[in-house]
Amino acid sequence: FRMLQDLGFKPKQIRVGNDNLFRSKVFSTTLSNLIKTPIQVVKTSGAVGAAKAAGIGCGIYSSLEEAFDSLEVEKEYIPEDSECDYENAFKRWEKDLEILIGKSEA
Repeated sequence: FRMLQDLGFKPKQIRVGNDNLFRSKVFSTTLSNLIKTPIQVVKTSGAVGAAKAAGIGCGIYSSLEEAFDSLEVEKEYIPEDSECDYENAFKRWEKDLEILIGKSEA
């Protein structure tokens, strides 16, 4: 997500299916806080989302809105305004990761 932001991608919100890690309140809350972006969990799976995206590419749907606006939002996670411990921990993890993969020195 950070790489996409560095390329100028600045979403106002992210919509995800209610499967995999997004079933976890802890994961969804933490991610929303880290990326400072609301996350909407919709009542569908990632597979349906992928099929709808393919439908846009094939011309079945004319837009993202047509394909996805009918999906019902099940939960929404809003990022906290203040700096949180998650962000500090993430920064430490990023630094350690860069050292491990050789992009930085200790």
